[in-house]
Order: sequence, then C-alpha cells, then structure tokens
Amino acid sequence: MNCSYTEGFYNISTTLTLGCDFDLSSEGLKEKATEEGLYQPGGDPFNFADVFSDPQRTPGDDADTPDRREKGRKLLEKLTSKSKF
Repeated sequence: MNCSYTEGFYNISTTLTLGCDFDLSSEGLKEKATEEGLYQPGGDPFNFADVFSDPQRTPGDDADTPDRREKGRKLLEKLTSKSKF
C-alpha cells in the first residue's frame, strides 16, 4: 500500500478520510483496535475511518456524507482556481 498524496488542496470535511490505503501507522494500532472491540481480524481489511469513526453517528449525518466532502471540494476548487489565496 502507498500513501495518498494530493496536489493543490484537499478537503477533509471534519470526517476521517484515511481508509485502507496507508503504509505507516502507530505500532500496535490494529492490535489496540482489536483489544477495544473496534476491529475483528480476519474479516474486512483494516479501514482506519471505519474502525475509528464515532459509532454514535448514523449514515446520513451531514459530516459523514460524501456529498458534504464533494461540496467542500467544489468550493475549494472554485476559490483557489486563480491561485489567489
């Protein structure tokens, strides 16, 4: 797996955006998530956002929707299009 790099700008929209595509993490991250009951090895791949997102949030909460990220991306794209920021 490789780190994801961006060019220009990146909108995180107050959500965890790191999924499965990372090559560095704290030592024992997966083990700690397993001990805390947040992750079950042997099933789905370890997805940081899925494992560490607030379990009280429900799909459809504004902060967790791809639509919110997309609107933020479009706004940043518009506001930075002339490289005056």
